[in-house]
Amino acid sequence: MAKRIVIAWALALAPMFGACLSTAQAQYAPAVRQPSIYQTNYYDDDSQDPAANTQSSPGDMPAVTAPAASAPAANMGGGCPSCGGGCNACCSDQCGCCFNWDKDTWVKVGAGLRASFNSIDQNLPGAGGHTNVNFFNPDNMRLYFNGQGHKYIGFEFNTEIFDPNQTFTTPNDLAEMRLLDGIIKFQMSDLFNIWIGRMLPPSDRSNLDGPFFLNVWDYPFVSNYPQVFQGRETGAAYWGQLGGGIFKWQVGMYNGTQATATVPAFSGQNLQFAGRVVLNLLDPEPGYYNQSTYYGKKDILAIGLAGMTQKDANGTTAAPTDYFGWNVDFLFETKLANDGVFTFEGAYYNYDTHGGIDVSGLNIQEGQAGFATVAYMLPYEFGFGKMCGQFQPFVRWQEYHHDNAVDSTGQFQEGLDIGTNYIWYGHNARLTGFWGQRDVVGGGNYSLFRLGAQVQF
Repeated sequence: MAKRIVIAWALALAPMFGACLSTAQAQYAPAVRQPSIYQTNYYDDDSQDPAANTQSSPGDMPAVTAPAASAPAANMGGGCPSCGGGCNACCSDQCGCCFNWDKDTWVKVGAGLRASFNSIDQNLPGAGGHTNVNFFNPDNMRLYFNGQGHKYIGFEFNTEIFDPNQTFTTPNDLAEMRLLDGIIKFQMSDLFNIWIGRMLPPSDRSNLDGPFFLNVWDYPFVSNYPQVFQGRETGAAYWGQLGGGIFKWQVGMYNGTQATATVPAFSGQNLQFAGRVVLNLLDPEPGYYNQSTYYGKKDILAIGLAGMTQKDANGTTAAPTDYFGWNVDFLFETKLANDGVFTFEGAYYNYDTHGGIDVSGLNIQEGQAGFATVAYMLPYEFGFGKMCGQFQPFVRWQEYHHDNAVDSTGQFQEGLDIGTNYIWYGHNARLTGFWGQRDVVGGGNYSLFRLGAQVQF
């Protein structure tokens, strides 16, 4: 028996140590961040449904399921049984009114980590404007908790590291753990889902990707909707879909800009409203979240439109102004005849503060912005030791036209990134290297070189 077990394990593990194939055979299943509507687990690669926006998702992880309930009392004549203790006292599988927490309870746990080496040249006007820094950085370290207590009631709880002293040129060395997502989910059907808590609001594709599901390592600086932390807001959302994700809609209301010691007292008197619609003309993208590349597992032609508004969100107490931002985004990805994968992604943004300055500290600069990314995953695999993966060269251009030069001094206004990903196991195991440049308002620029690695479990 022991010999048979050893042989079986050897056969199962043998492909991990073999030579790379001459062409890509899609031996990995890239993490698809949307678990099914009834199983909001973004760790199931095969679910093709919503998943952690944090959205992350590694291989299949078994759910921790509560023991089955003891056998219920017999149904007394069909329908809900007439028991003195009510429906739950003698619930059976045939009873449509029963609310059984044990039967559908499960929990899944995961983690996502991104770390990088950075070399940054700062070239700004004035004395001391030229410096060079080199450092390692824990960019993202997330814990994912996802589960359900009932067929229609689930939750999502995710954490992230945060260092309030971190800047573009300093490492995240004083990091502390912070709430990323905390969502109660009422998921009744494809057409009706209510989420309540801290979450990604309806916004652009990049924000609904999260850093683990972008084409490029750095989050696009032109994606600049108001947010509490890492693109999140606190509130409630309703969302649904048709055709398994061919057409999706999301609407929500959130705290938005709130009154604090440094923000005018008028802030917080009005809620923030957000909405998004997406049309997929080729393969659907099920669930609340999305990603910007599927590494050839899907052919995507998606158009998204999003908007966000809040009354009296900017300006001063004496002269408050409203906020309104909107964007349109586009993703096209297809697997070519040679097994290579071509990706084009773009977005246009318009942020309007009606002339009010940003006093919220959220970097809500008025202006117009956009980006375009082109990527191509080579059809051949390349091996390094026991690692077999595919290269995905990319180029991304970004531009932000700020309307208020004073309010935006020192902010990025143009950026270029050129590099490549090394795709080992989809979004679950990926290496990235790229060179980039960021031009800033007021003159000067930053040049950067980054090497990054990300894993998800």
